[in-house]
Amino acid sequence: MFYTGDLKAAYERMKHAAEFNMPPTKVTGSTIAQANDTFGNLIRITQLDRVRRPGQIELRSAGRASDGAAAARFVSAPVA
Repeated sequence: MFYTGDLKAAYERMKHAAEFNMPPTKVTGSTIAQANDTFGNLIRITQLDRVRRPGQIELRSAGRASDGAAAARFVSAPVA
């Protein structure tokens, strides 16, 4: 299983090179897609849902995740 911050972009980038037997599909807590590799193995790609709690804000770092998506994390901050 592989994780990404932007499943739709990963799917669009890979759909011409991989045989997807499950396009991006929303399930509880995440969105998943599944493809076959050239050896018959199933590859699942997952984007976890981000849940914001009251008092949290999203900060984006200047860095990038390995899949090119902007890295993000949630931190507690007072709500004004």
